[in-house]
Amino acid sequence: MSFEINGRELLRWEEQPGESAVRVPDGVEVIREAAFRGKNTLQSVILPQGVREIGDAAFDGCSALTEIILPDSVRSIGIAAFRDCTALKEVRLPPDLKVLSRQLFCGCRALSSVLLPEKAEHLLPECLSGCRSLTKIVLPGHLRQMGDHCFAGCRSLKGISLPDSVVEMEYSSFWGCEQLENITLSAGLRYIRKYTFHGCISLQSVVIPEGVMSIAEGAFQGCVRLKEVRFPEGLEAIGKWAFRNCTSLQKPLLPKGLIVLGAKAFAGCEWEDSILQ
Repeated sequence: MSFEINGRELLRWEEQPGESAVRVPDGVEVIREAAFRGKNTLQSVILPQGVREIGDAAFDGCSALTEIILPDSVRSIGIAAFRDCTALKEVRLPPDLKVLSRQLFCGCRALSSVLLPEKAEHLLPECLSGCRSLTKIVLPGHLRQMGDHCFAGCRSLKGISLPDSVVEMEYSSFWGCEQLENITLSAGLRYIRKYTFHGCISLQSVVIPEGVMSIAEGAFQGCVRLKEVRFPEGLEAIGKWAFRNCTSLQKPLLPKGLIVLGAKAFAGCEWEDSILQ
């Protein structure tokens, strides 16, 4: 095996003919950015206990990688570290990891199982976007923030429950989750952002939590099987196109305190013209 190591940092790995499995040497604490990037014959990697940091794009584009064993010592994993590892099927993340970085597993289309650490607090933008084989995932009880597009394109995801610790869910979080049938929203949410559930064509019912004050533009646009939505009394605004082309939606009861109803919020619903009656 050909490793370039400086002190306790692994700078680069050069693949040798016929070499597909790698065990990183003991003593390494840092996997530097792009250290294994684009090594498309690499199938298996074992990192030793003591590794604490994995740099940006460290394994980006390792298209044959099916197994990565991460030790409990890892505290930080960089941006796009496993992006486009298209053969990777399952991952167990280390228990002290608090942040899933931007595009961490973006485009990992075979990924069907991810065990998130209980201490995780932030899912940054696109961290699991395009993981089209992911059917279910358990979100940890300490989670606070979900970045934009974090589950976008996870078209096999069937159901998900947001713990009440979640106070921020950015735009397009579940864009195009075509098989998503059930969603339980966090009681801590105050806003449902733009296009959060756009194109979730299997979603059938939604209960908007009591604390939500606004539903933004296009939030549920194109949810063609959505039949029922229940609004909280404290809801103040529904943005334009929020429920556009939700053609199965039964006429909902609008809360008395609603201040803003955006243009064509219910366009495509057969009762659209009578919504304020």
